[in-house]
Amino acid sequence: MTCLNKSTGFSLVELIISISIIALLAGMAVPALNRVVEKQALSSYAHQLAGDIRYVRHRKINRENYSITLKKKSYEIIKENAILEIINAPKGIYYDGPNNKKIEFSYSGATAGEGMTIRLLDSYGDGYEIRITPVTGRVRIYPNP
Repeated sequence: MTCLNKSTGFSLVELIISISIIALLAGMAVPALNRVVEKQALSSYAHQLAGDIRYVRHRKINRENYSITLKKKSYEIIKENAILEIINAPKGIYYDGPNNKKIEFSYSGATAGEGMTIRLLDSYGDGYEIRITPVTGRVRIYPNP
């Protein structure tokens, strides 16, 4: 007599083990994904701040009274002592320096005073430095080592 009862699917135990392995791997991937997302947000914020510093510099060369004030978790673009815009940092990203640090340029485009380095950090310790040279006012971005 021939047995016609052949099972072609997975057993319940095999299915539970497979789902458990997938859940474990996904659980290990989430923290790494969060770090990648925060690092990208940090890069974007650093480039935005550098672009706004360049914008303020060009406005000053054109004889308009613009400046930027750095806060721990935001910065303000100021024209004639009036706040034009407040840009908030993404979650977990902050400015590592004195609060209310003002960035101003002379009419030639040089920094008013000395050059400066602005450090932006995320919650994992990764960061970017925005350096402004004193004589030319050139703005550059460097990843922290």
